[in-house]
Amino acid sequence: MKIILPELREKIKIYNNSIVNLKDIEKEIEVVLTKENRSYVTFNHDNNKYCITGNKDIYSDNSDFILLSDGTPINEKIVIKKWIKHPNMIEFEPNTILNSWKDTFVYKSDDNSQIKKNNEGGLRKPQLGAIHNILGHFTNSKEAGIVVLPTGTGKTETMLSVLIANRCEKLLVIVPSDSLRGQLSEKFISLGVLKKFGIVSQSALYPKVGILDKGIKKIEDLKDFFEKSNVIVSTMNLISNIPNDYMEVIAGVCSHLFVDEAHHAKAKQWDRVIGYFDKGKVIQFTATPFRYDGERLSGKFIYNFSMKDAQEQGYFQKIDFIPVREYDREIADKEIALKAIEKLKEDRDVNKLDHFLMARCRTNLRADEVFKLYENYTEFNPVVIHSNVLNRKFILENIKRGKHKIIVCVDMLGEGFDLPELKIAALHDIRKSLPITLQFIGRFTRVSNSIQLGNASFIANLRQEGIEEGIDLLYNKESNWNTILPDLSQIATQDQIDFSEFLAGFNNIEESDIPFQNINPAFSTLVYKNSKDVFQKLNVITKEDFPEYKHRFISYNEDERTLVILLGKEFNVEWGSFSEFQNFDWHLMVIHYEVKNNLLFIHSSVKKESFNFLVDKVFVEGYTKISEIDVFKVFYNVKRLLLFNVGMRMTPGKDKSFQSFFGSNLQSAITKAELNAGFKNNIFGVGFENGDKVSFGASTKGKIWSYLRGNLKELTNWCGSVGDKLIDPNIDPNEVLDTLEPKIIETRPDSIPYFIDWNPLFYKEVDKKYMLKISDVLFNLWDCELQIKNPSETGDILFDLLTAKDIISFKLIINKNGFKIEKISTLDVLIIKGLQEPKALLGYLNGDYPPQIGFIENSILYGNRYIKYNEEVLDFPKNEIIPFDWQGVDLTKESMGFDENNFVKNSIQYKLYESLKKENWDVIFNDDDRNEMADLVLLRDEADKVYLSLYHIKFVTKGKNQSIAVPNNNLENLNLYQICGQVQKSINWKYKDYKFFKEHFNRRENLKKRANKTRILKGDLDIIDEVCNSMRKKPLEIQIFLVQPGINKNDVSESVLKLLYVTANHLDITAGLKLKVIGSEI
Repeated sequence: MKIILPELREKIKIYNNSIVNLKDIEKEIEVVLTKENRSYVTFNHDNNKYCITGNKDIYSDNSDFILLSDGTPINEKIVIKKWIKHPNMIEFEPNTILNSWKDTFVYKSDDNSQIKKNNEGGLRKPQLGAIHNILGHFTNSKEAGIVVLPTGTGKTETMLSVLIANRCEKLLVIVPSDSLRGQLSEKFISLGVLKKFGIVSQSALYPKVGILDKGIKKIEDLKDFFEKSNVIVSTMNLISNIPNDYMEVIAGVCSHLFVDEAHHAKAKQWDRVIGYFDKGKVIQFTATPFRYDGERLSGKFIYNFSMKDAQEQGYFQKIDFIPVREYDREIADKEIALKAIEKLKEDRDVNKLDHFLMARCRTNLRADEVFKLYENYTEFNPVVIHSNVLNRKFILENIKRGKHKIIVCVDMLGEGFDLPELKIAALHDIRKSLPITLQFIGRFTRVSNSIQLGNASFIANLRQEGIEEGIDLLYNKESNWNTILPDLSQIATQDQIDFSEFLAGFNNIEESDIPFQNINPAFSTLVYKNSKDVFQKLNVITKEDFPEYKHRFISYNEDERTLVILLGKEFNVEWGSFSEFQNFDWHLMVIHYEVKNNLLFIHSSVKKESFNFLVDKVFVEGYTKISEIDVFKVFYNVKRLLLFNVGMRMTPGKDKSFQSFFGSNLQSAITKAELNAGFKNNIFGVGFENGDKVSFGASTKGKIWSYLRGNLKELTNWCGSVGDKLIDPNIDPNEVLDTLEPKIIETRPDSIPYFIDWNPLFYKEVDKKYMLKISDVLFNLWDCELQIKNPSETGDILFDLLTAKDIISFKLIINKNGFKIEKISTLDVLIIKGLQEPKALLGYLNGDYPPQIGFIENSILYGNRYIKYNEEVLDFPKNEIIPFDWQGVDLTKESMGFDENNFVKNSIQYKLYESLKKENWDVIFNDDDRNEMADLVLLRDEADKVYLSLYHIKFVTKGKNQSIAVPNNNLENLNLYQICGQVQKSINWKYKDYKFFKEHFNRRENLKKRANKTRILKGDLDIIDEVCNSMRKKPLEIQIFLVQPGINKNDVSESVLKLLYVTANHLDITAGLKLKVIGSEI
């Protein structure tokens, strides 16, 4: 008959925590019973005598093993309660257990043909690779190791294998959550499948596992708890809050530290904890090599088994993606639920696969809502589980036992929950970032050796907003998750590895108290030019060069020719004389040698008159410090430079020998003539270079700086770009400053305003998500347009705010007291910035956010701050006006409408569309109306780039006594002010990312679809999404067209040509875009 021998486990409660030692596992054996006494029976197994007794005081004395049964043991039924006698019923010391592991580990691969033939188990390829690399890392490394193993490849068994193979004397394992602490503890207690598969021999004793789930008050008790255990499992939250002296005890006792799911560890927590340990004995295990807090993992990548490798080698099931395309969330939920149930029935009833369905929601409230869509499918016993549900543990146990085939949850079944039958994921709310998505998907793609399972299925809505870059590629038409996911994972991992390798090149980085990966300096440098080609390696600079500092740390990366110096010293507080109270001042220096230009760059927060003592050691045969007027070469090719900081040494005869100008003082205090007359000492400004916004500062003492900030590698790259300008002999530093002259004015400019847009600060803070609130209705700021009203050369400047519902009028008043914007309309307008409380829009417009207003004589106004551009206003070349045949078109009709069955076919827009549709475009989009990108937007995805063409169209107003509109030179009849203003706003689209484009197209088309109309003249939303996604990897080439049939190429006035030139010039300088004009030829 068959007997089940129970598990033998010792568990002691100590200091409010537990230490568990497994002595023997539960097993079923076939035996032949011998009745020796009416109270007990005996049998032999593996050359040992066993006794089963119903009375704990009556048993066979010569038995090796004795078990107590529930009642008198009889052949028909024996229920065993516990062990009475077992050879392992003694307390093993941790060292005894450690010694028993010697020579018990076998590198047994599951790829072995004999193992496969016998249906045995072994270690997977990624496990073996990781184990070998970790053991090698332990021999000579001084950095923490990072091991990347995708979910489902056997990360936990890898940890267990290293414990035994390396015979780790005292191992601390840190996990991110309480649930994972419990699950991982059980794995260490039983050694997982290592003994079952013969990877660890039966002679090896099971480790004593300390489960630290509560703090221990006394330091001696804490030390005793650790000393009584082989392995201690706890959470980062608990460990990171342990006092410093307690941490020193833990680090002194533990020989090794493993961090599971390392991407969860917060930067500050992690830096503090790891600082106590020998970093060479620290291993971070992760499925995704990027932390949830956005910081980089600290350490060296010692093994990276990619998701692509896992998929190709069969450790991941294939993925079937089932899309839903619906903007309305309620309808989308119903569609997702129906498709998920349909898939569950197919898998279980047709394919006979024991699959479960999980519906994922973002919040508890959403889970309760979504559960109503599943609760009637009682044959699958659906259940909802989240933090507000009672009896969660009981429900979770029933889920594990397979009693519920449909589970609606929030994040209760996330990391650490191992249920291979979970194969269908209904994503009612998607995971919106790549790291979390990769982790989540891995739970469904696991393979199982014991259960027959099919492919994983994911059902999601393609039309959800707010998805992070990268992950959105999954939610497109015909997305193949089997190819996209490995590629996304590989790209993200490689970025981490590249930066890790850059840091790994520093010779003693592991000894630094300050983590190099978190150094993020503002960009600045001094530059030195070598006189010869001879130079010394930067490591000739040593600690002895900085004797005045108490803390001195230097690390050298020879391959990158970069030296990092960290300096610190104590100094007395300024507010008293106390020897016991002092401040500690830290400084950073980065010294970088660039081979191409033979330059040495020194970035330093240390204020010193000279760094020659350092340069002398590197450039031993002479050098020149780039200083005086040569530093201003950095401003070469920077257009429309707006100065924010100028220091000048005045020419002889001036009352002041030196004067500084800052911020608003600078706007009216200095002219370009004065700038050229005085000797420039230091300048900082912002302008445009090659169509991109840049910032530079330079001082004649040699310092060059920028607003930019980045990591150490980005700093050295920036230095290289600066060096290219500084050594160019063709750049004359006396002629590089193309500066603007802002003035504070007391009367409005006597020029016609033709362009108005939101203040650039709004665009700079696009991530803040500004909303306008009008009559309790919310509008996205980018869906609300500003427009000049009745442009004229005199009087207050009038403009309108246009929303989808309202037109609100304002006026700008300028006088000696400054400027003021007043609302003419009665409707109140509030602005909401992010999660802040609503405020009056006028408060923003009259404060730091006045609108930008452009004038036809090539100038711009911010409130009362007026800037006249330096460029000469020329005529737009007549020969560049593109003629078009407008025969059959009513020039007063601009728009074709949105009813595809009733287009206005004699309109300008329709005539142009009829021509453009013959060209090879993927998408033609009618964006006409308020807040448009352009009247017609065209997209084409090619192998090397994405093309975006914007066609701005305007009608012609009939003149007096005219029966039809005809070409003419009247700026107002041509509506040229308005269309030129719209063209200038196109600049903003150059700086939008692909997500902004997608959301714009999707939102505007969805609004039209609700009215049974469409904006899409060619293509569909899926094609639009695909083209926009290509913008992530390919350059975007924008072409801008101004379409006005009233402009006659053969008879065009100077005033028209000059306004076209001002518009074209603005596009060219600020965005590097060329304006194309389409008119007539009569």
